[in-house]
Amino acid sequence: MFDSDGEGKQIKVKATDVAGNTDEKTLENIRIDTVSPVITSVTGDAATKNTDVTLTINITETNPVIPEVVIKKDGTAVSQTVTASVPASGVSTVTIPFASVTTEDGTYDIEITAKDKAGNISQTTVKKIIRDHIPPVIEITKPSSQTGGFEQSSSYKFEGTVTDASSEIETAAAELYKNSET
Repeated sequence: MFDSDGEGKQIKVKATDVAGNTDEKTLENIRIDTVSPVITSVTGDAATKNTDVTLTINITETNPVIPEVVIKKDGTAVSQTVTASVPASGVSTVTIPFASVTTEDGTYDIEITAKDKAGNISQTTVKKIIRDHIPPVIEITKPSSQTGGFEQSSSYKFEGTVTDASSEIETAAAELYKNSET
């Protein structure tokens, strides 16, 4: 019917009955939109202890749309619904309630889609967020005493492991310092 997207399109409808009576209507200012919104980026923290995470969602679309946000853990939608803000200049924000509602540790997939007023739907964008409120565990295996011991060397060797039950270890470092003598 229409060969291009845009505003200002019109449709005229005319009906005539067998007796020759006619009626005519015009639909004005029709907007044609066949282009899906595009989520160009989603930014925000990738991990949290137990605080809410605010995501910024950038959407390319001629008519502002509110993105739909679904929180999933292990492929299953988490029960609460979160609402994104109405985009201003193509930017929308949403707060993922890790402090109050999403309280179980683990990796969450935040699935975001945008549907415009014409019903065109964007590709789904996924942002992974790790919720982890348990600190890593350091285990010193050598020497066997946490108070150390005497060494007859200018170097000191210790061994151990660092593990984390909920997420990955970002950094592990050892620092050498001298106790103040009293």
